[in-house]
Amino acid sequence: MMFSILFSICLLIVFPAIGGQLPPYLKPCQLKSPDFTKCAIKNANSAIPSLLGGVKEFDVPSFTPLRIPLVQFSSGDLFLNGTDLVLTGFPDFTVTNFLFDPEKRLMGLDLKNPKLEIDLQININGKIGSLRIEGNGPAKFILYAANYMYRLNYTTKQKKGKTHAIFEKDDFEIKPENLHIHIDNLFNGNKLLGDNMNKVLNENWPEVLKELRPVISEVVGSIIRRMLVNLFRKVPLEELLIGY
Repeated sequence: MMFSILFSICLLIVFPAIGGQLPPYLKPCQLKSPDFTKCAIKNANSAIPSLLGGVKEFDVPSFTPLRIPLVQFSSGDLFLNGTDLVLTGFPDFTVTNFLFDPEKRLMGLDLKNPKLEIDLQININGKIGSLRIEGNGPAKFILYAANYMYRLNYTTKQKKGKTHAIFEKDDFEIKPENLHIHIDNLFNGNKLLGDNMNKVLNENWPEVLKELRPVISEVVGSIIRRMLVNLFRKVPLEELLIGY
């Protein structure tokens, strides 16, 4: 299995040094409080609009919509090349659980989203399950009522007497209630074959998701990863997690 993702410049911007004072949209929680998880969920959801909608004072552009210039994926008999991806629906993400285990060096987020849309230009060739597919044109994937589970392991690094999280191995899982797929210009523009293929893909979306899950997970997971990496690179654990 091989896939690569080239992100636009907006994902490469890092948060400037906070200077010992958290911005108003980032609120800390007491790590040893019995209400820590409840506090973390509430504060994470409060911060989402500012983080994804753009933070002017830190020159962080809007992530609504998010644009990714290139995604390449190959696995077994399937090759997919996607360009000019536009993802809409990130402001509708809701954090449903937050996990932080300093002994295991483990951090986790559970999120839900009612509708995440991915529009792109696609070049696809190969097999999805037993179905032969080929085409080159506009495509749309819509994930409905999906739950997203993100887990990551971290180490720590001391910087100016403060502890920063350095992320290592991570895992991202997506469980939607439905997946809608539409790909134009399949089979050299043969409308009859193309319409039938789109119908079959949607009728068998769980099997299609099994094939495409790695690339969809990497696209969405990499965005969450980048946000967390940028955040914890600049904000010490002690400032977000009081009592760390």
